[in-house]
Amino acid sequence: MITASRNLVFPKRLKQIFEEICKIIEKYSPDVIALEDIFFGKNFSSAVKIGEVRGIAILAATNHNIDVFEYSPAAVKKSVIGYGAAAKSQIQKMVTNLLNLQELPAKDASDALAVAICHSHTLKRRVIANDPFGFAKGKLRERSNTLAGRLRALKSRACHAPNLTARKLQ
Repeated sequence: MITASRNLVFPKRLKQIFEEICKIIEKYSPDVIALEDIFFGKNFSSAVKIGEVRGIAILAATNHNIDVFEYSPAAVKKSVIGYGAAAKSQIQKMVTNLLNLQELPAKDASDALAVAICHSHTLKRRVIANDPFGFAKGKLRERSNTLAGRLRALKSRACHAPNLTARKLQ
């Protein structure tokens, strides 16, 4: 989890977050980064700060030549649960089931894992849609195995999944 120091002014916190994201990218060398779009609730200022942090994450990925994919909260929920208005507790339970976890991950970790699952499902649908005769089936299987391996790796680090939440920034 990335936590910015509360003793720093906001621009310095953004720099700290950027540096931590770059360290994570350099350590794990992801092929892609998937992010959840901002949900505008009642607190507009929190949404703006989350947007700024998302921009930092996108910049870090782009600086490392990593493709970034973005998914709406409803798309993530629908991909994982089958229902776009599912509760966080439902997401947590389904992520636990899909990844065969021994215990429920923290809500923020399950959110991050749900976005990874959504991206994996979306990637499979794109390959199938672009290859109706199954010529790329081997490539899909290879890519699915890679994603499955990465999801297993994420599973083992679920409690340490990077999280960028407004309450950590305020």
